Amino acid sequence: PKPVSGLDVLIRRTIETTELEVNYQSKKRITFVFDREKLDKLKQIARKEKSYLKDLVDELISEYIDSYESHKGKVAD
Repeated sequence: PKPVSGLDVLIRRTIETTELEVNYQSKKRITFVFDREKLDKLKQIARKEKSYLKDLVDELISEYIDSYESHKGKVAD
């Protein structure tokens, strides 16, 4: 490995690299267009729940998929 110098000498590692596992295939970044009023309400709900908006939307989508599959059958992966 290359010797550490400069600013890198002052920065110490806070986690072991073996602890950090990211499965890039399980997540996909996408963009949505929302009605501004609905988005504002979702943001307010996320703040009240002390949650991130992305986590709230993920939960809502999961609930919708579960409901859909319970009424209309399983959707293929």
